Amino acid sequence: MRIAFDLDDLLIPSQFSFPTSSLSIWQKALRLENLREGTCHLFSELKKQDHEIWVYTSSLRTRSHIFKTFLFQGMVLDGIVNYQKHQTSVPVEFKNLSKHPPSFGIHLMIDDRPVIQLDGQQFDFEVLCISPHELLWTHKVLETTAQLMKLH
Repeated sequence: MRIAFDLDDLLIPSQFSFPTSSLSIWQKALRLENLREGTCHLFSELKKQDHEIWVYTSSLRTRSHIFKTFLFQGMVLDGIVNYQKHQTSVPVEFKNLSKHPPSFGIHLMIDDRPVIQLDGQQFDFEVLCISPHELLWTHKVLETTAQLMKLH
């Protein structure tokens, strides 16, 4: 299954703070960003279950910056959709949405914004909404992916 994660306030603190991994001096020098605590372990578990891990963000970060942020923390992403990729790849009838996972073959979108969940209900794609304050967030992701795998 192809699973995509949002960045801001889901994996990277922006408006909200949550515990994050610590960065080495080299990672700081490269201006890489701290990831939410538990991200590396979660991605490892999902990879063991043969899931593809993508990032889908509406931010203006470059794809190479996103790739390096994860790579330098031991994680290789299978795909990245940033604002530019979204704008050039999503069909015109879905351009008004900030995310359209079906355009990239994504089966599950994980985001912190309830509006994405509403878009999923309206346009028939799976969304798991995780609050920045959710302590058991990795458990919710693993539980949801297991449930979806049973359905497919």
